[in-house]
Amino acid sequence: MKNYFQFLIVDDDNTNNLICKFTIKRFDKDAVIITYNKPEDALEFLKSDKFTSSNSLTILLSLIHISEPTRPY
Repeated sequence: MKNYFQFLIVDDDNTNNLICKFTIKRFDKDAVIITYNKPEDALEFLKSDKFTSSNSLTILLSLIHISEPTRPY
């Protein structure tokens, strides 16, 4: 069974997501990279079976930068 790294990138700017994805792939071409524009969607993914049912070793690195929150504080 092949172990792989799984990265979760959350940023409301698609360009930043793309730059992060290319940078990670440069160092680990087998990495699984998942990107989201909304933090709520990323949280749903983390709660889902897609995240918890992995058969390989998964290390999660979450890179988050949200310029405009979707909820007022």
